[in-house]
Amino acid sequence: MKNNTKFCPHCGTENKKDAAFCANCGQSMTINQPENKEAETKEKRPVNKKRIGIIGAVIAIFIIIGGVFAYINAQPKSILNAVKVNFSGYNSQGTVELLGDYQKKRN
Repeated sequence: MKNNTKFCPHCGTENKKDAAFCANCGQSMTINQPENKEAETKEKRPVNKKRIGIIGAVIAIFIIIGGVFAYINAQPKSILNAVKVNFSGYNSQGTVELLGDYQKKRN
């Protein structure tokens, strides 16, 4: 290689040292560098393990709270305090009274 030549960074053709464009491919003899040097030198920010742990704990708490509510709502309900049974008459036939403010469900 001669001291007064340089190679094209695109196609590898030997050109004059002061050439701005390649004689073979016509591309610029300089490699396009990113204009933002900070973006080039900026390293990836390391993942903060503490932050991931906190997010995981918050998600776990929400899952546990949701499970507790689902468990409580799935339990059978007692109607002993809401129904008053009064039997009078022959052969244990009688009346049933419903205490509280209840409305009939319509289908």
